[in-house]
Amino acid sequence: MLRCDADSRPSADWIKSIVDLLEQNDDVICVTGPGVVYDTSAIKKSLINGLYMKPYFLFVALAIGQKPLFGSNMAITASAWKQ
Repeated sequence: MLRCDADSRPSADWIKSIVDLLEQNDDVICVTGPGVVYDTSAIKKSLINGLYMKPYFLFVALAIGQKPLFGSNMAITASAWKQ
């Protein structure tokens, strides 16, 4: 399962790069990427990154003991999803 938000701008090879990564690494069951803000000022981008994105990854990782999947940009194998 691949997932990105409706307002995302994935690269032309987004799907291929994820499928290749999962197919080439049997031990990888999910991948995630960052959220990148666009169409706003540099100040707003910096605030969103500093006050939301970085704290989200830091505090959720501390709470669950591993890096979290970011639902706006992620993929997970069918078997992992079913579990």
